[in-house]
Amino acid sequence: MQYDQFSEALSDAAIRQQDDIRDAYRTLSTIISDQAAESNKTWPFVSVPKFESLGVNIRKISGTEILTLFPTVTRANTEAWLNFTDKQHAHNVKESHMLKYKTLDNLNEVGYKSYFQRASPNGFIPDIDRDFYHPMWQFSPPMFSYGAINWNIASTPDLGSVFEAVKELKYESLVSGVRPYVAASLSFTDEEHARMHSEIEGSSTDFPHSFIYTPVHLDSQDFNSPIVALIGAAMAWDFSLRTLLPEGVIGIHAVIKNSCNQSFTYEINGEWSRSDDSFCLQ
Repeated sequence: MQYDQFSEALSDAAIRQQDDIRDAYRTLSTIISDQAAESNKTWPFVSVPKFESLGVNIRKISGTEILTLFPTVTRANTEAWLNFTDKQHAHNVKESHMLKYKTLDNLNEVGYKSYFQRASPNGFIPDIDRDFYHPMWQFSPPMFSYGAINWNIASTPDLGSVFEAVKELKYESLVSGVRPYVAASLSFTDEEHARMHSEIEGSSTDFPHSFIYTPVHLDSQDFNSPIVALIGAAMAWDFSLRTLLPEGVIGIHAVIKNSCNQSFTYEINGEWSRSDDSFCLQ
């Protein structure tokens, strides 16, 4: 009976928590949309002022490690977009570094490419010609260099269906499958990332991470208006599980499955959780 009660409490708490996390991303989406409209900016030629100030608060509320803004760039405005990023990218990154570090000592001002990029086993290479792009633009915490700007996240093969679903559903935040977390190194050292996970007993940077994508609409109050950007967020699964049970409750195992044919088993204890490696990725 007690197990059933705690299992039901765990399920209810997880649903409430995920709703709260999605609400945080939707709040950021509304702020970005409204700021652009109030400043008479035309998408995709938008830079969110003091993005790091917004990002650090949303990351704290949602337990997100990284937040990224990916504007929607069509073939018709490709040249204008690249001209815009040529002029604006350094200002954005420097502003974020000053907000976070109060110095530019952590910024290596190299790597910017005035073309769309895609990832390859040997690093970033020029992307192919496409009808639309979702280039990496603003990033919280700020990147250590300019190298990933204009990385077209839409070029990632296994994310295509996620983006199409976001556009189809219009309002929902959608979660990717568990996948390699290459973006962490753009703004965290290995030591910094490990320190974040050390806040959760038994956690590791190797444990499952997923990416959550939320649409930004041209009109924040009209979900049928065009989707002008995506917000991407990286989250560790165990972070979102750590406060689902009251302190002192131990030993509940939860099997978490997604629609990507992946499942992971976690031991859930009051105030923390850890992944059971013997059950990971069935």
